[in-house]
Amino acid sequence: MTEPKTAAMFGSKPGNGRVLLIEDDPGICQELRTTLEAAGFDVLEADTEDRAIDVAKEGENPLLLDVVITDIDKKLGVGSLNYFKSQFPHIPLIALTGLVDHTASGSSAIRIGVVGAGKGGRALLDVFLHLPDAQVVGITDKDPEATGLQFAREFEIPVVPDPMDLIGRDDVDLIIDVTGDPAMEALIAENKHERVEVLSGAASKLLWLLVQREREIQSYVLRSEKLADMIRDGVKDFLMKPIGKDRLVKAVASAVEQHELSRL
Repeated sequence: MTEPKTAAMFGSKPGNGRVLLIEDDPGICQELRTTLEAAGFDVLEADTEDRAIDVAKEGENPLLLDVVITDIDKKLGVGSLNYFKSQFPHIPLIALTGLVDHTASGSSAIRIGVVGAGKGGRALLDVFLHLPDAQVVGITDKDPEATGLQFAREFEIPVVPDPMDLIGRDDVDLIIDVTGDPAMEALIAENKHERVEVLSGAASKLLWLLVQREREIQSYVLRSEKLADMIRDGVKDFLMKPIGKDRLVKAVASAVEQHELSRL
């Protein structure tokens, strides 16, 4: 196993800034690292709390660290969060939260096709991303610029240009029609595989309303509890997993800018 790089191995600060990523899941760590490096950031890794602290101590200068990202849902993130908050208060902290156990997914996952990528489709994708037993195999919309399609591309969910190519698939368990178009409902009924179930019309609208309500509740909880705690603990930002690439890069860039300003 290759040893993670440390700050002591670098003689100068990289162009866009240096990030310390504290994450013990190799897959998630690699995904985040790839995104940040593609955006021009230099990334140091630590898979344990002790390793994270060692990275800071071994560096020639702790100021070479611009941002620390750590998972607060696991025990390893608590000590490192407190350590950097107390020892290096000038270094912005970003917390990762909302991790789901993807190991629960498997052959039992419900394979879903979403027809309609407006507000309803976009809201459904956001929820399904955090359900380990729900797999979106494709989403389609007649509008190529629909907000749901843009969201799907960011999270690498398959976008199907022709609705018929999604409706006629036999590897889908459930088609959810959120277009609100009776003609589309009839088209799906006529062309879907016989084993595929359909959720449309009033049932689909009810699901969307439930999803919207759930998002409102989650937002309230985050604002009133977790967000308040993180602000009190000196955390600049928090990111919900899975994390969109643009969201991750913007959060880190903002934190790096904050660090630069604090040193003026």
